[in-house]
Amino acid sequence: MVGSLPYLHSRNGTLYFRRRIPPRHHAAAGAVEWKKALGRAAAPDRRIRLELRLLSDATDEALALLERRQPISPSLLEDALAGVYGAAEARRRWTLEEAAAAHAAERGLAAIAKPERVAIDQFIAAAGKTQIDEISRSDVRLWLSWFRTVRGQSPATVRRRLGAIRAVVGFALDQMEQPPTNAFARHRIAVAQEGRRYPFTLSQLEIIDAWIKPRLPGGSTIAILRLLRGTGARPLEIGGLDASDLVLDNDMPLVQIRANEHRGLKTAGSHRSIPLLGDALSAARELQRGGISGALFPKGCHETGTLSARLNKALRSAGIPKGSGMSAYSFRHTLQEGLRLTDAPFDVQQAILGHTPLSMTDRYGSRRVSLVRMTAAIERAHGWLMRPSQPGELSPKLETT
Repeated sequence: MVGSLPYLHSRNGTLYFRRRIPPRHHAAAGAVEWKKALGRAAAPDRRIRLELRLLSDATDEALALLERRQPISPSLLEDALAGVYGAAEARRRWTLEEAAAAHAAERGLAAIAKPERVAIDQFIAAAGKTQIDEISRSDVRLWLSWFRTVRGQSPATVRRRLGAIRAVVGFALDQMEQPPTNAFARHRIAVAQEGRRYPFTLSQLEIIDAWIKPRLPGGSTIAILRLLRGTGARPLEIGGLDASDLVLDNDMPLVQIRANEHRGLKTAGSHRSIPLLGDALSAARELQRGGISGALFPKGCHETGTLSARLNKALRSAGIPKGSGMSAYSFRHTLQEGLRLTDAPFDVQQAILGHTPLSMTDRYGSRRVSLVRMTAAIERAHGWLMRPSQPGELSPKLETT
């Protein structure tokens, strides 16, 4: 049956309706394709053909609306089947891939991000299940055991995979009227202490700066390192910047951390503006003078694993030893420590770092933080972090004297 019917595809024993959306409509549709699980390959042929026809008709109508620049329903596939099965049944039959695609669209991404894609593919390889309502906690435990015994993955990697797929399933369940339990929640993955990431010491910052200086202006890797050092942003927040995210022609130059077509954001609280000062501002101006439009950095910088490997390789070349707990993410911890040790108010720290407020009171306070206050706090932190290091400094944490 597969191949003889339009838009019918099969993967891992599951049949899918899959129809690509013309590139000119990607933005309006919020996706690059329409995809819906139709059930296992052994499902009755009559039912599969009925669902396929309903979904084909619904997407034909959606394309006609898009051509007329009219809005379409984000749940048009579920709506098409609801007439046959009822709305609750149409929502209940979500697959992991459908959930991941919807989660990506919610974050402003045109496709499923690599961490979620890898996690889902590996879960299917281990447990053989794709439909969320069929996945049990024992299936997840089997997957986690498979990671250790078959793949030999480290606890840190296992925890990242679990976190990626847990977020996807949690998002999907929020869209359901009567959601089942998230089978990926409440699993504990112990990570050894040596897997923690620390802020850079002052002497390590001197080593990094000394390595960067003769390479200026440098390429993408150097520019990202300079922006990370000055902003405390997450690596992917910088690696996925668009040229329009740099606002340099006002009294307070800044970088806007917001979802764009290159990458989404970790949390809603991550959306923020960070003042640019010193060398980070110089790096931003050099990028702007280069006349770049669209993505500031290559596509490889829009994915966490590839970006981390690129940046950490540079840090090792600079002289930061592997296994020291120091990585590109350490720039974020470093600025956070600098803000804390220079007595930056807690709401200012939250606003700069994009931390989700802990309470409703915190939330209201963080929204009122001005660029003036953030600029002053970053100036003080930078001043502290750029002071000469003390002889004999050995601790992996910053000095607190």
